[in-house]
Amino acid sequence: LFRKPCDDCLEPGHQRAGNAESNHGAPHKKLWKARRRTEQRGAASRNDLNIRSAFVHMLGDLLGAAAIVVGALIIRWTGWTRIDPILSFLISLLVVWTAWDITRGSPNAVVAVLDSALDGTHPEFSGKVLTGNNCEGGPTTAVAHGTHVAGIAAALGNNGIGIAGVNWNAGILPIQVCNTSGACANSDIACGIIFGATFATLNSVRVVENLSLGGPGYAQQIKDAVDFALQSGVLVIASSGNDGKSTVLFPAGYPGVMAVGASTPANGRATFSTYGPHLSVIAPGVDIYSTIPGASYTLMSGTSMAAPHVAGVAALILALSPGLTPTQVRSQIERTATHLGSSAFDPQFGWGLVNAAAALGALAPNNYGQVQITVQDTLGLVGGADVVLWVGTASCLGLTQEVQTAQTSFGPPPTTAPPLGVASFNAVPVGSYCATASTTTEMGTTAAPLAVAAGTLTTATVTISP
Repeated sequence: LFRKPCDDCLEPGHQRAGNAESNHGAPHKKLWKARRRTEQRGAASRNDLNIRSAFVHMLGDLLGAAAIVVGALIIRWTGWTRIDPILSFLISLLVVWTAWDITRGSPNAVVAVLDSALDGTHPEFSGKVLTGNNCEGGPTTAVAHGTHVAGIAAALGNNGIGIAGVNWNAGILPIQVCNTSGACANSDIACGIIFGATFATLNSVRVVENLSLGGPGYAQQIKDAVDFALQSGVLVIASSGNDGKSTVLFPAGYPGVMAVGASTPANGRATFSTYGPHLSVIAPGVDIYSTIPGASYTLMSGTSMAAPHVAGVAALILALSPGLTPTQVRSQIERTATHLGSSAFDPQFGWGLVNAAAALGALAPNNYGQVQITVQDTLGLVGGADVVLWVGTASCLGLTQEVQTAQTSFGPPPTTAPPLGVASFNAVPVGSYCATASTTTEMGTTAAPLAVAAGTLTTATVTISP
């Protein structure tokens, strides 16, 4: 079942096509590329099987004779008579069996898949696909990548075929932001993020947005859309990237976005998985078996496969506790994750391996507040200024530990953009911080540290000068 990850089996490659974007001034359109380098092995539909003849033997194949006893106990405890015959190792890693005893999701907790077009006719999506949007505007030909991602998060469970997604009952909101070759324009990604947030408001449902895409360029247009989504109660989750380095790719690197890396079946970091201080958690991302167009299935690897596991768990949490804010859901996932490598945060693993069952337990304290920094100079408010949050020091001197970075907005239009000159940080850990702001010709800092408390908004103004 498992093999060593390799360069030619990553999905996607987190590549971008197009010109680089300046960190100052209005963003221009660029393309993001997710190269499809897939390995399709054994792509085929599976016939219904009885759980007693399939699931027990599947566990035996995976974990040895001892697991047969575990499988028999699960059957006895749950009373299920039919279940999907193919349940990959990721299910046991997520402890999702225990989570399903608590909840299997709700149609009112929706997973928005911002990706290439998906195959809404796949039998694993029967009755689950909502009316989405084609922000990309091109052909709606179903592509393996988007279909695979949707299946991981929310394929039907206990229907006797194929796979079971993390969240059986969640609605799937398809939002096409990438073309058939995997290129995704900034404007289309921003359109998709805003559509998902607006859908949540208009339909009075909770939405989790999954973005299994990325690239190296910061785009204020997407950052403004992310801020709008978070402030609309929508959690945004993105794959960290597949370059295997300690780098920051976007949208995973925008403040408030949950960046998800990929783990191996042995609970290590996948060699291709991008890591760093912005990483939230990791989830299975090697040889993940999921849906593809044509009522079929295949294996794919990449952080694109890891992110929808977390999106599915987030939607499970919201099915159980629909009143939670995005930062509360994020804190719940991070504080209940299984630590790997360190008993605290580790840049290789974030807060650890997502644990679905623990995430549905007692609510953990929220660890995040919000910060808004307004930047001005002698002429007024300044858009496009670089703003950095640092671990606070007395009088904000001698700053050495960078926490988060953003740019100030250029303001509306669109109407969803923050006010001119404002940089929003929507998930800042509780603590003391200082802020600096700069352009190519001016700079400044806060005169005193900012105290960030859980669930509260802290504001400050930085005046910059030559």
